Order: sequence, then structure tokens, then C-alpha cells
Amino acid sequence: MVELVGKLGEKKLIYYCVDEWSEFSFIDRESIRDMERRLIEQSDLVLTTAEKLYDDKKKHNPNTHLIRHGVDFDHFSRALDPALEEPEDIRSLARPRIGFYRLIHEWIDLRTIESLAKAHPEWSIVMIGKLSSDATFLKPYSNVHFLGQKHYETLPGYCKGFDVGIIPFVVAVS
Repeated sequence: MVELVGKLGEKKLIYYCVDEWSEFSFIDRESIRDMERRLIEQSDLVLTTAEKLYDDKKKHNPNTHLIRHGVDFDHFSRALDPALEEPEDIRSLARPRIGFYRLIHEWIDLRTIESLAKAHPEWSIVMIGKLSSDATFLKPYSNVHFLGQKHYETLPGYCKGFDVGIIPFVVAVS
């Protein structure tokens, strides 16, 4: 987007940074870092969603602020409603159910999921979301269940069906 800055008649430029784009394997790291740095320098305001992003972006623009992601409390607290039923595709899975929902992409540590599946074959590991990573190595584990994408409205029912929720992000060790 940096090439469009100043060409659209905009009065202010706000950059909302939610990911470290240069870390994605499908992007040219140096090019994206250069374009992002130029965009940040030209922005009137930079908003970041994580402390690491904030620390990095603030170097290029002093008007950078950290605003963490929020949650739709009213929507997701419906999981506590005794009248809410679990969706059929999770209801039939053995307990305990270890669950996750979001895009299943390269930032999800599927090797950790494999370790869990191997160490605890009695657990049901439930992965909800679009699968855009190679997970074929998990096929031998009958306790790993990829349920696909689900509508936002149904997510509280899936939450209710989890005994434990996980966020299995890949952890980069420096």
C-alpha cells in the first residue's frame, strides 16, 4: 500500500498492524520490511496489536500505540448458558476435548498437536478453522479432528464443547 500513499486524496494515514508480515514464508522478507518501514514513517498514526509489534514499529514512528485485540464478551459468554447445545460434530467426540479455532496456517505449531496426540491418544484434539498448512502427517492420529471453518454464531457452542482451549502458536526462539 505504500506506493498508494498520497495518491488517493487522503488527509490522514493510519496503519493498523496486526501481524509481522515479513515473517510469513510466502513473502519476500526484505521487500516487505522496506515497504512497511516506509509506510510506518509516512503514517500519522500506527496502531499495533502486540507488544513485539509495538516495540518494532515505534522505532520508525513515535506516534505508535499498542491496542490489544479484544473479545466479544457477550457473544462468547453464551458458552456458559446451560441451554446452549454443543454442535453435533463435537458432541460425538470423546472427552477430554482439547480445542482451538482460528485459521490453521504456518503460525500454528502442528508438531505440538502431533506430540499431544501421540502422548494422549485418549484425548480428542479439535481443530476448527480453514486448514491452509500441510497437516497430512497428522492423519495417523485418530484423535485429531479437523472440523473445518465454522460460522461465527456457532463458536460459543464449540467453546462449550472444549474442556481445554489452546492457542498453539509457533514460538520463535531468539
